[in-house]
Amino acid sequence: MANTKDPPSHPDGARLDFAGAMSYGDYLGLDGLLAAQRPRSADHNEMLFIVQHQATELWMKLMVHELRAAIGHVRGDDLQPAFKMLSRVARIMAQLNQSWDVLATLTPAEYSSFRGDLGSSSGFQSYQYRMIEFLLGNKDAVAMEPHRHRPELFAALQELHRSPSLYDEAIRVLARRGFAIDKECVERDCKSLHAYNESVCFIGHSHYPGSFDRQNQQVRYSRHPDIKLEKGHRYLINVASIGQPRDGDPRAGYALYEDAERWVRHVRLDYDIAGAMRRILDAGLPRFLAERLQWGE
Repeated sequence: MANTKDPPSHPDGARLDFAGAMSYGDYLGLDGLLAAQRPRSADHNEMLFIVQHQATELWMKLMVHELRAAIGHVRGDDLQPAFKMLSRVARIMAQLNQSWDVLATLTPAEYSSFRGDLGSSSGFQSYQYRMIEFLLGNKDAVAMEPHRHRPELFAALQELHRSPSLYDEAIRVLARRGFAIDKECVERDCKSLHAYNESVCFIGHSHYPGSFDRQNQQVRYSRHPDIKLEKGHRYLINVASIGQPRDGDPRAGYALYEDAERWVRHVRLDYDIAGAMRRILDAGLPRFLAERLQWGE
């Protein structure tokens, strides 16, 4: 007697029979994706390490996809889609930063227990990371060398290395729209890093006030607070730090720049350091961040 029993059904009406039809797992290729985690050791924690880095590579694949498209739109003077794509890239970067909180549950001792099984492999060898660097304009030919043994990867990196980056295309679109951009910045060898072509460049990351003065091939460094900018010289000036100086002076630091008269002055300013320290501690941040305010180092 034939079986006339009705097939099972879902209360929400969702399809349950995928014989001969594409399912969620088929569309995403989950069989291959979830079989790609192959630990080299018997250590329980290695799976976390693998999943963390494979997930990172997937996010970077999307970043490369978005950056390539954004560059194309900027090159074509179609900026609105590029803004959307770059906003997505920024969100991916935020996602990647947050994801390291999971890996932080792996202690150094736990990592050391299986690190030897990873051989010579290292995150430094991520070719997608190099692609992102090249797409954004940070180009170093030496960084391609770990992939020379993979001709298809090496060729892809070479292509990005010699092609205009997002920064190059941004400079070019500014020039096309009437901004005063020097020709040497627009028509340049895209394989090299950008070099600033102004006579004065201000930086601040090292939190240490001072200035580098270059004339021809001679470079002089000075900590003097007043700098007279001479013609024919190029200057790299560190403007110190508002809240985290590193030169032993806990006062806030900034710089004044007089373009017409060609001078720079480093300025230090007293502020409520004790109050800032209390707010750092009240926020639950590490004590050393508060204490270093009073040391200025």
